[in-house]
Amino acid sequence: MKRTLIICAALLLMTGDAFAQKANVKKLKSKIEYASTPMALDFNNVEPEKVQELKDLIEPALTNPESENDVDLWKYASRMKLYDMNEMMKQRVANNNEFVDATAFFDNQKDIVTYYEKYYELLNTPNEKGKLPLKGEELQKEISLAQQLATNPRNNLYIAATNEYEKDPKKAVEYLDTYYASFDHPLFNGLATDDDKARMQDGYYVYAKALQNSGADAAKVKEILTKAMDSPSFGKNACFDLMEVEKAAGNMDAWKSICEQGIDKYPDEGIFGRLLMQQYIADKQDDKVMALADKLIEKNKTAGVTDEWPYYFKAVTLFNGEKYKEAYDAFLAVGEVNPEFLEAYTNAGTTAWKLAQINATNKTVSKQWYEKAIQNFKKAEAMAPDQPDKWGYSLYACYNNSGQLDKAAQYKKYNK
Repeated sequence: MKRTLIICAALLLMTGDAFAQKANVKKLKSKIEYASTPMALDFNNVEPEKVQELKDLIEPALTNPESENDVDLWKYASRMKLYDMNEMMKQRVANNNEFVDATAFFDNQKDIVTYYEKYYELLNTPNEKGKLPLKGEELQKEISLAQQLATNPRNNLYIAATNEYEKDPKKAVEYLDTYYASFDHPLFNGLATDDDKARMQDGYYVYAKALQNSGADAAKVKEILTKAMDSPSFGKNACFDLMEVEKAAGNMDAWKSICEQGIDKYPDEGIFGRLLMQQYIADKQDDKVMALADKLIEKNKTAGVTDEWPYYFKAVTLFNGEKYKEAYDAFLAVGEVNPEFLEAYTNAGTTAWKLAQINATNKTVSKQWYEKAIQNFKKAEAMAPDQPDKWGYSLYACYNNSGQLDKAAQYKKYNK
């Protein structure tokens, strides 16, 4: 390839008035030749001192109404962007594999994608006579090459965003806007590989965080977080973050709905069921607590999952509803599921103590309940001897109230 080939071609393209430009483009037959592979454009014979001159000619024409829709203009503009990429890659190698300006490089990658998308559109736009610039095999070959040349830059936008979403979230959003839009563009439409699809799913969470960090509209954040809920790596995080967005906006019905989705989508993650039961308790929706607790208990049994929290919140709800006998049995069930759960015993003790007081007129029954209360508080003492606030006063009161004054004396120091 002659060194003057690309220079003359571009100068022909850009000189003269709009009519002359179009005429010269139509006459232009020579094209930039390729090196050993279609992916490697041969820029080695381009004179560096002429590059800026070429850019100065090309850039204004991209927005000139008389030339902005010229197909060859975008072809050569795209090639100039590839030239810049080639130069920055060489600088990177010379700079211990570090970019001199990483932002400039990724901006360049974004331009390559958008320029080739524009080029594709113009390749498929008929002229006033209804003819395409290229047709048949030649058109398909040019489209295929454009796809190849733009694919790696597109994927680099994803890499850039994952590195920038905290440091420069607005840039990350800019890159991901281009990245995700490209999959719907006809240049790339239908070409997504399994790797692309997996990357897209995980990337939605990065996209959402970048949107949040850049102060984007809440509706857009929610839209992307909803998509991110299908991410294999970040779906749970996206679900939780979406709940937080709704909660911050005071949309508690939406918060509950998303929490319910979290329970179904991530069966191994107990936090969603726990949060929803807590909220139902706060809202005094006892029937919903009980229904959800029973659902989760059965679901966990079937899946072989150990989770004490559905039992615990069921017991708390029974206690709050003054169904103390049922609550006592339910707290014991918590301890059976997780013998290390301290609150199972302290709450069982408190419930038995309450039943002892309720049955105060029946000394025999009352004493029986005090004994059960003491048994549970003693278990708590053995489990957490350094936490007397959990069992100290309770043991003193139960011993004292049941007439076991000598034992009560041992815990009198906690009667404060």
